[in-house]
Amino acid sequence: MTACWEEKRLWCEVIEQAWHDYFSVAVVSTEDRVEAALFLTALDGEWATSRHDVCVAAGICPDLLRERALMGRLGTKCEANTTATH
Repeated sequence: MTACWEEKRLWCEVIEQAWHDYFSVAVVSTEDRVEAALFLTALDGEWATSRHDVCVAAGICPDLLRERALMGRLGTKCEANTTATH
Protein backbone atom coordinates (compact mmCIF):
# COMPACT_ATOMS: atom_id res chain seq x y z
CA MET A 1 0.00 0.00 0.00
CA THR A 2 1.22 3.47 -0.77
CA ALA A 3 1.33 6.24 1.82
CA CYS A 4 -1.34 8.14 -0.12
CA TRP A 5 -3.72 5.16 -0.07
CA GLU A 6 -3.07 4.57 3.64
CA GLU A 7 -3.87 8.21 4.44
CA LYS A 8 -7.10 8.09 2.42
CA ARG A 9 -8.08 4.86 4.16
CA LEU A 10 -7.50 6.50 7.55
CA TRP A 11 -9.82 9.38 6.64
CA CYS A 12 -12.40 6.91 5.35
CA GLU A 13 -12.28 5.18 8.72
CA VAL A 14 -13.00 8.52 10.43
CA ILE A 15 -16.09 8.90 8.23
CA GLU A 16 -17.15 5.31 8.85
CA GLN A 17 -16.84 5.80 12.62
CA ALA A 18 -19.00 8.93 12.45
CA TRP A 19 -21.55 7.01 10.37
CA HIS A 20 -21.55 4.19 12.92
CA ASP A 21 -21.94 6.60 15.84
CA TYR A 22 -24.87 8.33 14.11
CA PHE A 23 -26.83 5.31 12.91
CA SER A 24 -25.79 2.38 15.08
CA VAL A 25 -28.34 0.64 17.24
CA ALA A 26 -25.45 -0.34 19.51
CA VAL A 27 -24.79 1.63 22.66
CA VAL A 28 -23.21 4.93 21.63
CA SER A 29 -22.93 7.86 24.00
CA THR A 30 -25.32 10.72 23.40
CA GLU A 31 -22.36 13.07 22.96
CA ASP A 32 -20.80 10.84 20.29
CA ARG A 33 -24.13 10.50 18.46
CA VAL A 34 -24.72 14.28 18.50
CA GLU A 35 -21.19 15.03 17.33
CA ALA A 36 -21.51 12.47 14.55
CA ALA A 37 -24.83 13.99 13.47
CA LEU A 38 -23.29 17.44 13.37
CA PHE A 39 -20.23 16.22 11.47
CA LEU A 40 -22.35 14.40 8.89
CA THR A 41 -25.14 16.93 8.38
CA ALA A 42 -24.10 20.49 9.32
CA LEU A 43 -24.73 23.03 6.57
CA ASP A 44 -22.07 25.47 7.72
CA GLY A 45 -19.69 26.25 10.54
CA GLU A 46 -16.90 24.19 12.04
CA TRP A 47 -18.61 20.82 11.60
CA ALA A 48 -19.30 21.42 7.91
CA THR A 49 -15.72 22.61 7.40
CA SER A 50 -14.41 19.54 9.19
CA ARG A 51 -16.59 17.24 7.05
CA HIS A 52 -15.36 18.97 3.90
CA ASP A 53 -11.69 18.63 4.91
CA VAL A 54 -12.02 14.99 5.95
CA CYS A 55 -13.96 14.07 2.81
CA VAL A 56 -11.48 15.76 0.51
CA ALA A 57 -8.64 13.93 2.28
CA ALA A 58 -10.59 10.66 1.84
CA GLY A 59 -11.28 11.41 -1.81
CA ILE A 60 -15.06 11.55 -1.56
CA CYS A 61 -17.65 14.26 -2.08
CA PRO A 62 -18.65 15.97 1.20
CA ASP A 63 -22.02 17.05 -0.21
CA LEU A 64 -22.86 13.48 -1.22
CA LEU A 65 -21.94 12.22 2.25
CA ARG A 66 -24.20 14.84 3.82
CA GLU A 67 -27.04 13.98 1.45
CA ARG A 68 -26.76 10.27 2.20
CA ALA A 69 -26.62 10.92 5.94
CA LEU A 70 -29.79 12.96 5.69
CA MET A 71 -31.40 10.15 3.71
CA GLY A 72 -30.30 7.73 6.42
CA ARG A 73 -28.11 5.49 4.33
CA LEU A 74 -24.51 5.32 3.16
CA GLY A 75 -25.03 2.98 0.23
CA THR A 76 -21.61 1.37 0.11
CA LYS A 77 -18.51 1.44 2.24
CA CYS A 78 -16.29 4.44 1.79
CA GLU A 79 -14.03 4.00 -1.21
CA ALA A 80 -10.84 6.01 -0.91
CA ASN A 81 -10.23 5.98 -4.64
CA THR A 82 -13.42 7.93 -5.44
CA THR A 83 -12.57 11.34 -6.85
CA ALA A 84 -13.58 14.35 -4.75
CA THR A 85 -15.74 16.72 -6.75
CA HIS A 86 -15.87 19.61 -4.29
